Amino acid sequence: MPESMAFLVRSGRTQALQAILARLVRAHEPRHDDRFILSDDEAVGSAAIGKLFQNGRALGTVMLWTAFFTCLFMVYALSSWLTKLMAGAGYTLGSALTFVLVLNFGAMIGAIAGGWLADRFNINRVLASMYALAAVSISLLGMPLPTWALFSVVGLAGASTIGTQILTYAYAGQFYPSSIRSTGIGWASGVGRSGAILAPIIIGILVEMALPLSLNFVAIALPAVVATIAVLVMNRSRSDESAPGQAGAPLEIGAVSALPAGEK
Repeated sequence: MPESMAFLVRSGRTQALQAILARLVRAHEPRHDDRFILSDDEAVGSAAIGKLFQNGRALGTVMLWTAFFTCLFMVYALSSWLTKLMAGAGYTLGSALTFVLVLNFGAMIGAIAGGWLADRFNINRVLASMYALAAVSISLLGMPLPTWALFSVVGLAGASTIGTQILTYAYAGQFYPSSIRSTGIGWASGVGRSGAILAPIIIGILVEMALPLSLNFVAIALPAVVATIAVLVMNRSRSDESAPGQAGAPLEIGAVSALPAGEK
């Protein structure tokens, strides 16, 4: 993208890079002889799947695939079976369909609010909190609640599942360097789609078994617990030859390193 730092480095637009760096790192003082270079990952042209497991990314890749799988499992389980489950709980068809509308309205709010929070706080913790909220809210759907409270819980379930899935794509984009970003997001989305395929089948089998309503929703909520754990254990850090902040150490911003003045 023309506004990306990697593009500015390739174009030799040092002043634009210094302006961006001054906004990102308040303590940095731009100098006329500052140099910006691309990281090794950014300079690599190949984007084979094996690179998703290199440079300390193996655990993170597996955990990210797990988060995508479990989140899409919940999304499609609720989208496919919420109406049927609520109708089975005694609600009219019209009311049951309204729950689906509230679910998707909550998804819109969750995507916007989640993005706002992720821009201001650690996205890893925001995602983990939203998945934890999904586990609680979906479990509450099987409990006897007043109608207004039930609608509120359905909205929270939509915000913390469909809305969180959108935020997970942003998380994947931050996890991988830009040279393999498309490959990383594509594979994570592909693995997640298998969860979307299995969810209606598995929940359909549970519905056919005529289990109590609460157990059906617990089955949908359990993947949220797995997703919470997966996001918490993701290792986004990479081993560096020198830690940022040490004398002579390059300041790394994404795929770009800013060399201190005088460094070659």
